[in-house]
Amino acid sequence: MAIHKRIGKLGFIILPLLIISVILLKHSITNPETIKGLGASLWFVIKHSVILVVMFTIAIKNSHNMQIHARAMIATGIEFLEPGWARFIFNTLLPEPNFYLGLSISVAIMYALVVYLIIRERNQSSGRWVFPLFLLMSILFHFLIFFEISFGFLDTFAEWFYKLPIT
Repeated sequence: MAIHKRIGKLGFIILPLLIISVILLKHSITNPETIKGLGASLWFVIKHSVILVVMFTIAIKNSHNMQIHARAMIATGIEFLEPGWARFIFNTLLPEPNFYLGLSISVAIMYALVVYLIIRERNQSSGRWVFPLFLLMSILFHFLIFFEISFGFLDTFAEWFYKLPIT
């Protein structure tokens, strides 16, 4: 059990570094002159960061409750897998690259997995709310991503963000 706690404490260092690296990666690969709806282009980074932080926080706050802790860590793991699934599908399985089709297939796989987990866990006494929360947050962010919804403040922030000389 001591090694589990050490690895968990290491997450307090790794998670912020991961989020910072994803933000820097997004900054370096995005050309603001070529993107329509600049604010909407940030939803991927926001989605993954928010869901990872929320699920990790739930897991840490409930480290004494194995039911909740385990489910939140599983949800965190699923969130880590989604970008890889999407890239694999987009780059290898589709006859020609189609971003939205690849993302749609990846999202369908993830939703099917989470719905399966919700159904499988429906008779548990505690922690049943973790997977539905994860699914709800994912659906909300995927809606914003697929329909390229942006808001004035997000566009303004994106313009400022991409002008920063950080990468």
